Amino acid sequence: MLDVVRPDDPLARVLADVHGPDRDGDGRFRRSLVAARADRIVGVGTVWEADLHPARWRLSIQVHPSARREGVGTALLNVLLALGTARDHRPFQAATRADNAAGMGLLRRQAFAPLMRTRIGRLDPAAMAADDGDRFDAMGYRVVAFPDRPVVVSAQSVADIHAEAYARSHATWNPVRPLDAAERIDLFLGDDLIPDALFLALAGDEVAGFGSLRAGAGPGDVDLGWVGVATGHEDRAKSIISAVVGRCLDRARRDGMVMSVEVDDADLAVSALLDTLPIGWEPDWLAFARPGPPTG
Repeated sequence: MLDVVRPDDPLARVLADVHGPDRDGDGRFRRSLVAARADRIVGVGTVWEADLHPARWRLSIQVHPSARREGVGTALLNVLLALGTARDHRPFQAATRADNAAGMGLLRRQAFAPLMRTRIGRLDPAAMAADDGDRFDAMGYRVVAFPDRPVVVSAQSVADIHAEAYARSHATWNPVRPLDAAERIDLFLGDDLIPDALFLALAGDEVAGFGSLRAGAGPGDVDLGWVGVATGHEDRAKSIISAVVGRCLDRARRDGMVMSVEVDDADLAVSALLDTLPIGWEPDWLAFARPGPPTG
């Protein structure tokens, strides 16, 4: 049995914690389905429009271990694809861990192809050798914490540089919709930011790049947050990224924090630097995409 999750269904409240309630509003369509056997839920699937990256329909499917390899995932996926296609002919995107062979097989059988690899790991900066700091030479850039930035550098300009770098790193595989000024502030300088752990690489009084720590999932944890290079400084990306990430590592080490990292293969300079660090990597997160149906 496949059915749309109703607002009064207890499961709907669980799903609401993940992606929000079912909706029909412009630009925010979302539907959730459950697969049930003998009144027991064995699978859940959702199709939705991602607010920040709306170019593709997003899909998520979970199947209970007791019901795997019985067609539950395929049944959910077929209905979700039909729901998205009935709205418009956008392509689809889904993701799974690299150690989920069943999930990858399901996507490949439905004509999904690999789109992007995201590596996820953890690093204890205290475990790094004392002389490791040599690799983080600022190479002529002055690195300051966000509260110590020059007066001419506004918070809005810092948020704008974040947005430009983020859009550039996603342009070829996961385009970002335009963001207004308030959205840029909220997204890049929002509640999870540790203000004095946002580091700016300066060329004179011009921001050339940035890197930050963000509040982590629990006590003693921080996330390596947004890291990027300003437009016009891409040819010095390696030096800039090294300088700001080095300061982030110093701050995490000083505070006795363990750092979580997440990096897309598209972020070449960040990936290259992280490859030199003693990070404990988890299974990769793999994004897949499938073209939408022909429109002619």
